[in-house]
Amino acid sequence: MDLKPIAAQHGYDDNAAMAEGWAIFDADGSVQNKDGRSPFQLQRIDEMEKFDGDIEAWRYVIDRAKEGSLLHLGALRFLAAESPGEIDQIAETYPDVRSVSQA
Repeated sequence: MDLKPIAAQHGYDDNAAMAEGWAIFDADGSVQNKDGRSPFQLQRIDEMEKFDGDIEAWRYVIDRAKEGSLLHLGALRFLAAESPGEIDQIAETYPDVRSVSQA
């Protein structure tokens, strides 16, 4: 599934996210999507080495969204709408993602 047109409706811009060292990736065939609730995942871009791991990228996106960044709010809103299992996964570490992604 091409996430760009759907994600853009929520305010997410793949190119802007990648410039920061993170992005939302198609994870349709991943183990985490076995129940069909996590077809997309927010991950760091490994080659850029800006974040130590995906968890650090999650925190970065949540913090920027709390500051009002439309890019970061859009990413979380997209995940809440299209990949609720990913929001559940992030919320296990950062429960505040739920309130931010619903803002």
